[in-house]
Amino acid sequence: MSKVQNDEEIFPPKLSVFINLLAYADGMVLLAHHGVAMQSMLNMLQIVAHTVNMSFNTKKTVCMMLKPKCKRLIVSESVPAFVLDGQELAYVHSFTYLGHIIDNSLHDDLEK
Repeated sequence: MSKVQNDEEIFPPKLSVFINLLAYADGMVLLAHHGVAMQSMLNMLQIVAHTVNMSFNTKKTVCMMLKPKCKRLIVSESVPAFVLDGQELAYVHSFTYLGHIIDNSLHDDLEK
């Protein structure tokens, strides 16, 4: 008879992982803690894409800043301009990914 594992045996309670890329088919979401890191990821993505002869539709490519849960953590009201393929990317308050509308408060249960 096999032993059934509980959640703590499978997923350690202090497991801390940051995922910075979600990708499926032709859709991609990049996540970063800081603007410099985001631009760096966009630059790397651009280099790799050009290597495999891939292009971007920068009219469909958008940026979104997440609202911190604690207002005192806001360090600046201004946001950096991100550039991909020489084009400045637009900012949005929400976007749709895999059929879910995600807003800058991290809700994904909004109706289409």
